[in-house]
Amino acid sequence: MLSDAAQSIVQNILGQIHRYEMLSQTNSAVYLAESDQGKYVVKEIHDSTGRAFVEKAIVDRLPSQKLFRQILHVERLKNAQTTLVIAPYIEGVSFDSVVREGSFSPEQAKRWANDLHQTFQLLQTLPAAGFGRPTPAKPPSFRSWSSFLGSYLHRQRDKAARMAKMRFKPLWKAFERLQKKLDAQTRRPYVINADANARNYLIASPSNRLLQIHMPNVQHGDPAVPYGDAMIHFHDSPIEYELLNLCDYPRWRLRFYAAVAAYAILVFCERVDSAPLEEAVPWGRDRPLLELLDENLDGLKT
Repeated sequence: MLSDAAQSIVQNILGQIHRYEMLSQTNSAVYLAESDQGKYVVKEIHDSTGRAFVEKAIVDRLPSQKLFRQILHVERLKNAQTTLVIAPYIEGVSFDSVVREGSFSPEQAKRWANDLHQTFQLLQTLPAAGFGRPTPAKPPSFRSWSSFLGSYLHRQRDKAARMAKMRFKPLWKAFERLQKKLDAQTRRPYVINADANARNYLIASPSNRLLQIHMPNVQHGDPAVPYGDAMIHFHDSPIEYELLNLCDYPRWRLRFYAAVAAYAILVFCERVDSAPLEEAVPWGRDRPLLELLDENLDGLKT
């Protein structure tokens, strides 16, 4: 159940809460809260970096918010490691379950791919200063995209010893080989969603439109990143095909970011899941992440 401190804040903002209902415990505790004002999503997330504050600030600044769920309130709880997030509850189905079932028409795939593309493009309209991950206190301070990316890859290496032993060396070699080309292609930073996994989206009812409901990894960097990330999360699907048709980034660039995404997800799996890494798959899809990682690294050699 929500902590007493969180419940007190929720009641101050929404009024008397008639009931709470647990919606998810996957990465954080997510509840449905019903009050006289309506239905809301309430989350207690373990967040020492302030990413929820960054997400709210970004959504509030967007020129159009029709494809993004607005955040009503974000507040750091007293322990400083937990953040409370309150947002409107929206009826719909998690996009990962829709992708997993695959029972949608080519027209729907094309429409959802266009919705994804629009979310990526809207974020890029916002001003970005410096490369890296913004925090509530300050903008990123890396002077080049590759300097941030190299630091990011080393942090991923240090988080998961088995993955580092299994695949870091070929990934790092690819980065070293492409480093100058990546900087040449990314001379200025853009606001990007570096985690396009299907669980961060909802198919809203009754519009059947895709809606961004969570952005846990906002970066200032290469606008090609979310498309490469999506190659992992929507691999071998009509959505991937349609989305890649909407962007004109070179395939080597997308393959590299797809490999980075696969590696990062595997690092997460090693840290939180007891299942063998060989069995890990993207949410909503079925091919092993190690296979996707190797496939995209091999594609960079040709």
